[in-house]
Amino acid sequence: MLAGGVALCIAGLLTGEGARFHPTAVSTRSLLAVAYLVFAGSIVAFSAYNWLLGATTPTRVGTYAFVNPVVAVFLGWALAGEPIGPYTLIAGAFILTGVVLIVFARGRNNGPPDKQEGRTIESAPPLSSVRAAARDTLETTCRERAPARRSASCSAPQPSVPSR
Repeated sequence: MLAGGVALCIAGLLTGEGARFHPTAVSTRSLLAVAYLVFAGSIVAFSAYNWLLGATTPTRVGTYAFVNPVVAVFLGWALAGEPIGPYTLIAGAFILTGVVLIVFARGRNNGPPDKQEGRTIESAPPLSSVRAAARDTLETTCRERAPARRSASCSAPQPSVPSR
């Protein structure tokens, strides 16, 4: 987001936006709105999003995209006095119903991978046994080839990740 902001500032300056910008025309309310978007809308929300990725399923984490507009409408009403009409209420009800259905859905992947029924991180095979199985498969394949067709690809690969 920082790189995107810098790129947009450069593009704005290259297209002449800098000459039309007057710092005295920026109100305190505008500065506070930008500060809110930087801190609450970016830093805090992104940190919460990253934490959620480790705490629940990606499907549940993805519901933030549905909830954010509802929260924005509520904050606009509560803090800025924006009107909420019947269509907005109906749309909000549909959005929240969808989120509730996703959150309370029962299925195979209902929780983070280490919390899913019958699956734990500890049940995964160690990396050394995965490497050994791959090496055995490669050696078997090379033995089955005719000697005339053997190539350099039949040599056992060196591990690219150091062993623990």
